Amino acid sequence: MAKGMASNVDFSGDANSHISRVGVIVSNIEGADPALRGFLGAVDWAGRLFVGNVHRHERLQSWLTHFALVIEFAQSNVNFRDLWLLERGVDGVTFKRLHEHEFQQGFRWELWQNCDNFFPNGTGSGSSKLLCHIYSGENHVYVTRESVWRFVREQMQMGYHILGKNCKHFAYDFYYYCIQNSWVKSIDFPAFSETIEAGWVEHRGW
Repeated sequence: MAKGMASNVDFSGDANSHISRVGVIVSNIEGADPALRGFLGAVDWAGRLFVGNVHRHERLQSWLTHFALVIEFAQSNVNFRDLWLLERGVDGVTFKRLHEHEFQQGFRWELWQNCDNFFPNGTGSGSSKLLCHIYSGENHVYVTRESVWRFVREQMQMGYHILGKNCKHFAYDFYYYCIQNSWVKSIDFPAFSETIEAGWVEHRGW
């Protein structure tokens, strides 16, 4: 896809407010090709058969998942949580406020929380939405909303590519370049993706 494609972004809010927490929401891709899902399942079955625990349960099938980010900015209004959705889809980058009452009331910063019952419609996420990683700042480094805007603008200039610029690369790049998370900076993209996918498979409940 070409650069400069349409995106759904909102650059409102206090530019100087800083991130308090970031979470990775992982979900099942509903529209995945059944033939591809079946092929990956067959490879997973063969891997478990021949090499046992060396091949993780549903390792290849868990590639068919979507990564989205939930960001909370610190603010003084105790009656409203400054929560935002950030993700890359085939149609571009989305950065929008999660103002829905159901989400505001239902979402908790608890690892492995299932978000299906209150996650808003019209996002890139599918079913079995699970909070699979939480970043809550480190070494008193404050990442401002303005820094997030800068990252979003840069990413808007890049088209979606299933192998090199998909939703998972987007999440990795945000952790690496925007918040400069020490864990992500110590590993490569495949290790990041595998770690989070493995947690989703283990805790999704089916």
